Amino acid sequence: MISLSNGHFYINGKPKYIFAGEIHYFRLPKTLWETHLKALIDSGCNTVSFYIPWLIHEPQPNQYEFNGESLEQYDLMSFIKLCVEMKLYIFLRPGPFVMAELYNEGVAPYVLEVEGVKPYTFLKKRVPNDQIDYLHPYFLERTKRYYEALFQALKPFTYQGGPVLGVQLDNEIGMLAWVSQSPALTKDIIESLAETFDRETYTFKSGDHELGHQRLGHALRARFSKYVEYLESLVQSYTYKDMLMFINVHGTEGGRGKSFPIGYSQLVETLTDRIIGTDIYFSHLTIENTHDYYLINSMLNALKSNHTPATSLEFNAGNSNFGDDLNGHDTPHSMDKKIRMNVIQGHQLINYYLLSAGMNPKIFDHIKTPNQRIAFTGERHGFSAPIQINGQKTYMYDQIQSTNQLFLTHEPYMIQTVEVTSDLTFGLILDQYMTESMRHGTGIQQMKEALTQARGSIIWDTFLKHSLLLKRNFKTIHLEGIEVIDVSKTPVLAVGISSYMDTKIQEKLIYYHQQGGKLMLFGQCPIYDMKGLSSTLLMDYLNIQVGPVIYDDEKPLLSAIYDLGIEGYPSYRTPYYQTISHNKSSWFHNESQEKLSYIDDRIILVTTQYPGHLELTQRMLDHLNVKPIIEAKHKGFLHIFRTQGQHGGYIHIMNIEGFKQDIQLNHPHIQQLTVQPFESLMLFDQLEMNGDTLSSTVECIDFNAHSWTFKTDGREADVYIETDFKIKDPLCRLEGTRYHCHVNRHAADTWTIRKEA
Repeated sequence: MISLSNGHFYINGKPKYIFAGEIHYFRLPKTLWETHLKALIDSGCNTVSFYIPWLIHEPQPNQYEFNGESLEQYDLMSFIKLCVEMKLYIFLRPGPFVMAELYNEGVAPYVLEVEGVKPYTFLKKRVPNDQIDYLHPYFLERTKRYYEALFQALKPFTYQGGPVLGVQLDNEIGMLAWVSQSPALTKDIIESLAETFDRETYTFKSGDHELGHQRLGHALRARFSKYVEYLESLVQSYTYKDMLMFINVHGTEGGRGKSFPIGYSQLVETLTDRIIGTDIYFSHLTIENTHDYYLINSMLNALKSNHTPATSLEFNAGNSNFGDDLNGHDTPHSMDKKIRMNVIQGHQLINYYLLSAGMNPKIFDHIKTPNQRIAFTGERHGFSAPIQINGQKTYMYDQIQSTNQLFLTHEPYMIQTVEVTSDLTFGLILDQYMTESMRHGTGIQQMKEALTQARGSIIWDTFLKHSLLLKRNFKTIHLEGIEVIDVSKTPVLAVGISSYMDTKIQEKLIYYHQQGGKLMLFGQCPIYDMKGLSSTLLMDYLNIQVGPVIYDDEKPLLSAIYDLGIEGYPSYRTPYYQTISHNKSSWFHNESQEKLSYIDDRIILVTTQYPGHLELTQRMLDHLNVKPIIEAKHKGFLHIFRTQGQHGGYIHIMNIEGFKQDIQLNHPHIQQLTVQPFESLMLFDQLEMNGDTLSSTVECIDFNAHSWTFKTDGREADVYIETDFKIKDPLCRLEGTRYHCHVNRHAADTWTIRKEA
């Protein structure tokens, strides 16, 4: 039986990781279902996840088919029965929207044929994709009938304590509006925004662009929330009140996460106590994007309820060869890093998508599509999936299996730990990301450019990126979601600032500083609120006179100078800066000696991009006394994380370089170790296990009450064990109260250390 408590899933009273794999039964011959489910189990997964496309289960109005009436592989009931027989938990994703490259995004085609279901957008044009008015009465009524028929069929499996662990409510809500920048502008939205919206042209009224946009963004958030509440009420009425409900959040783009918080912004009012999860498509984790991955996971932890676990509901499980064109070919190390990063940051569920490849059957005879199939990817689907159609497993399957096994082995201990962060906190302002509808009107364009720059340049791709590389791992808080910033929990707060900032946020930052908090501000100085009205409260508090923002397209070869007491060549090119006047120190200035920063004992404000030298960020962090989570010396770039619990914890090291690195740690037990090119390690950090305490420079891959097996791969290794038992190994010697086990180079790939019974 699965239950939920204190941010963990519990199975039979013990906290457990949920590793799920997405298998589309409707894309696989029925004869192959068992083959794929066995492979899922062998990979370390305990749960099967799948979409249930409305498209195939109601081929015509009121004709519901869940037993393979039209096509054998559409036999949902037989598939679920097989999953139950194989002792798998089940995660349902019934839509109405399922996307998955399906025709009509998986919605029954007849629904879109009704006038008004497919809405208008700006300039009273039809939305350019398969968006639906989520609150259209006909759509809601047909959804209700579909849910009623579906969950009536599923009733033997959805009772409390049954095999269905939860239901995802719709899929990627708001995503179609985001990618097209074409929100659904329904009549009721236009009427409710009549003060700022023109009823005839479906555009913002002249002079009301910023206010209109702000009101529209909040209206759309409220509609998404109302829609989710409706779906949730249906599921509860057809299953049981405490069925776990999930919301997935979209937003990765081009292998980066900088746009991902747009999804959080759209769905912020739907999150509440529901379980939220990321929908992420990264290929490799490199110096370019590891901080993206870390940030969006950190934001998830800031936005979710403390009572619910963090999850990844759509985790790219393939090798990125999505188009069968070899334009993507990820390494196993990339998969390993992503899984580890999620678990380190507290994810309790990972759904590997798409675990199994499949085929797109031809669609029903009475429905016409350009290729006569249920999806637009042709006959094949899931080219990059770890399990191919015939059951053949790719190299990514092997890595998923290996990393899953690592965390399942350490589950009793690792699941009880939480990530250690420094005193640094990132302040998330979600209204900076409410830009998915910003494409009409010069006022909107100016505001969009300012907000996009504030959230994505100095703060994201320089300061926070450097901070993570400098071992100043950080947490995130949602600034709009709290009344007062607690200085005791948030000693140092970093915020990306824009010329637009809500007055309430400015007030919070001022009060936080007055209470002793340390502020780090990066970007353009706020002079307007989010409605476009003058608001200089924060700048007035700091007694800063704000000058113009200069861009390099206005002033060619734009340059700035830093004065941080760091050797080198302090003059550098910058894409923009903003001059400011004040009576405090400044570490940055332009060639005319105008100030580009504000430095006080408890405030750093920087209004220019600066070079990618970690020493510059190091100086800022040192100025506000932000200490690393661990001190380390090494030649290349790498990331170090720590997770700690009541009984000790782990040190996690991720090498993002293509060369071996020797590392010196300032640690009471672990001083020197080696990490191979692109390798990741999880090391014991004074972890108490069965009455023993261990630290290690190599990864433990198996253990029991009497022994530990470490993966050495022929390298030098140190293991420190405090135990009341004797150790049976000639390479271990007793030093005081602990054993020091050392090997220069081990002939085998593994090393098992045993203690006397």
